[in-house]
Amino acid sequence: MQSRDASTSYDEVIKVAIIGPEGSGKSCLVQRFVDGSFAPADTLPTVGVDFRIHNAPADGIRTRMHLWDTTGSPRLSKITHAYYRVAHAIVIAYDASNASDDLAQVGVWLETVREYASSTVAVVLVGTKADALTDEEQVRLKTRADTLARRAGIPHVLTSAARGTGIEACFAAVAREVRSSGPRASVGRRASLGKLPYHVAVGKENESLSSSIQSASLAFYLSSCCMPWLQAATADIKE
Repeated sequence: MQSRDASTSYDEVIKVAIIGPEGSGKSCLVQRFVDGSFAPADTLPTVGVDFRIHNAPADGIRTRMHLWDTTGSPRLSKITHAYYRVAHAIVIAYDASNASDDLAQVGVWLETVREYASSTVAVVLVGTKADALTDEEQVRLKTRADTLARRAGIPHVLTSAARGTGIEACFAAVAREVRSSGPRASVGRRASLGKLPYHVAVGKENESLSSSIQSASLAFYLSSCCMPWLQAATADIKE
């Protein structure tokens, strides 16, 4: 689905993969950022990858973000890992209301990022569902997660899609990390999107949308998992 403001002009494109355990609030985080709404009852578990576009100023720079909301299902990891390779930034989401389990997995997610993503990819740790905690619990959790993030050398932001808090700060942090991450930051400003899985190329400088279908199983994958973000990207190019 395309962002409501995806037709406005922009200075840079930043590709962001949102990863994390199943049920960690990734889709609601993206929905709040893109649509400004919160409707968890309408949010089904992501199958494969959901693609969204959002234009927003970040530190005075008109930024278009291509957001890849990935499934947390281990059985689809081969699909999602392909998006790590072309991302400028990766958001690792964890459920603040289940922090004892989710924070324990952060190290595993970081290792996966190191294995499959660019060595210069920007990473941001994001806690979701902070509204489920009391103020005192939020302070304790933030202290713990800040320490974990600091040891990993990445920023941490606590958010609530239900209340809309921390959402803008989350993606502003993403933009700042990308711009300070060296060569990949300049790639983002040139809107060069590289190669998406299965030779699908989408971008401001790319005037065509193509796919190479090698087998019937790949065709099924594209129709069932990829068509929503392919349609959104096509609309983006036409505009």
